[in-house]
Amino acid sequence: MTVKPVRKLEIVQRRQRVAELFLQGWNQDAIGRELGISQPQVAADLKKINESWRESMIRDFDAARDVELARLQRLEREAWAAWERSKQPSQTATVNGEAGAQTARRTVKHQYGDPRFLDIALRCSEARRQLLGLDAPTKITPAMPDGRPLTLEERRVHIQAIMQEHFGVAGLLPGETEVDDAGQAAAEAPGDDDGRRTGAPEPAVG
Repeated sequence: MTVKPVRKLEIVQRRQRVAELFLQGWNQDAIGRELGISQPQVAADLKKINESWRESMIRDFDAARDVELARLQRLEREAWAAWERSKQPSQTATVNGEAGAQTARRTVKHQYGDPRFLDIALRCSEARRQLLGLDAPTKITPAMPDGRPLTLEERRVHIQAIMQEHFGVAGLLPGETEVDDAGQAAAEAPGDDDGRRTGAPEPAVG
């Protein structure tokens, strides 16, 4: 069903008011009573409002990203042009002698280019990769507050503390042996791993 322009304007104005009250912390029932509409109508309006906000944020984000990419492209282009110019030979001229009998000497100095322009181009490339999300996630190594890497013993203590907190037991790392309360290593009975056990022989059946 086609909505008349006047009705569309009323809906737009109502949703603007709903959005204003919602941002001020009003709940849906209070908004409905204030505007003379039902709570389900307020909920439907808020759904449309949220959809509009999300679409606007996506468009704004894309537009801002495109502007930044264009800016980086220009900076990078200028950096490369400056790099090429910095490699051109520089020339100087020296004039000797009196007026009317002057001689000029030209000096040409070859240059290798200014590496600062390459650094600018590299930073532009890095910034563009970050904007586009092309780089792999950075692996973070556990460290102390002062930045010092954890030792193997510190890692073991840290892991055991996590296991104790989440599972109520202290775990053993590979190569460790469980020790009982008496300080003796707990040895598994031969055959425990495959279901066989040694000990007193079972009585013969016969």
